[in-house]
Amino acid sequence: YTFDIAQTLLCSGASSRLHKALVLEKKIAKFVTCGDGFPGQRSAGLMLIVADPVKGVGLKKLQREIEKILQSLASEPANVAEMARARQKNKANFVFHLSSNNAVASQLADYQTLYGDWRLLTSYLDKVNAVSSEDVLQLAVQYFKSSNHVVVYRERK
Repeated sequence: YTFDIAQTLLCSGASSRLHKALVLEKKIAKFVTCGDGFPGQRSAGLMLIVADPVKGVGLKKLQREIEKILQSLASEPANVAEMARARQKNKANFVFHLSSNNAVASQLADYQTLYGDWRLLTSYLDKVNAVSSEDVLQLAVQYFKSSNHVVVYRERK
């Protein structure tokens, strides 16, 4: 649940830390996106961040800027407005993924397969809403250190 909030703070929408800094302010990336649990949600603490630099910006520079923002999450707690936005976005995403019978069935199957109990789906929003900025800070300290990063560059020819 804390990773869900951290991912939202970092990557969800124009107000997210990575998008705001890299795309809107510094203008060094065309886009940035991330997902926790890639390639599957069974690997706790695994997050994929993908960014595409604008022409003329090197991949190493973009990587350094991403690492700075990851470190800022470990040193600057999310403020009340950021946390409220993250909770609301997670709630909207959760509700969206329950918008049809097929979607509900898929979510129930996912929860049963990934967590061993489909009933956990019913407590998701309560658990996400219980995540504090201190929880996110502690997660960032534990997981978002450069010694934990695996970086893959894909350069266009």
